[in-house]
Amino acid sequence: MRLSDRVDKFIKEKYNVLFESDGIFYLDDFKRLEADLRKIKKEKFDDLDRIIFYRFETDFYSDFLNTGLTLRNIIECLKNVDIPFYNVLFFSNHYGIKKELDFLLKNSDQKINLIETCAVAVDISHNFNPIDIQHTSIIKPALCMLGGASRGHRHVLFNYFKKNNLLHLIATSYKN
Repeated sequence: MRLSDRVDKFIKEKYNVLFESDGIFYLDDFKRLEADLRKIKKEKFDDLDRIIFYRFETDFYSDFLNTGLTLRNIIECLKNVDIPFYNVLFFSNHYGIKKELDFLLKNSDQKINLIETCAVAVDISHNFNPIDIQHTSIIKPALCMLGGASRGHRHVLFNYFKKNNLLHLIATSYKN
C-alpha cells in the first residue's frame, strides 16, 4: 500500500523529505537501511526535514518481543545513525503501533510523529470477469500463494510445508 496521492502531495509540499521507505525493502538487511540513513544524516536537521516510514505490512512478532521485529530494527537503525526522532514521520494503519513505539522509546525524551490512520491508495479494478468455479474439480484442500516479492514470512511458511511433507497436499505457488 501507499499513501493517497493527495496526502503524499500535501506531505511533500509541507516538508523537505530526505528519505522515505516502508521498511519492507530492508527486511533481510537492516545494515543497508543504516547505510542509507547515514547518506542523509546531517550535523543539524532543519525543522522541516523529514524521514518518512510507512508500515502498512504486517510485522513479525515473537513471544519474547514486545514489539514487531521490523519496527524494532527501524528504531535501532535510527538510534545507531543518531537521527532525531522528531524529524521522523511514521505512517501506519496498525492501531497498536503507538504502544509499540512508546515501549521502544521509553528511555528517550523524543517521540516519533506517528500518523496512525491515514488515507491510502488502493487500486481496485472494475474490469473483471466472473469466474465459474467448479467445486467438483478442486483437488487440493488448501491454497498458499507465496509468489511475488521475496519476504521472510513466506520463506518460513514454505519451509514449514516442506519440512512437514505437506507440499503434496497444498496447492502452493512460489517464485524462488
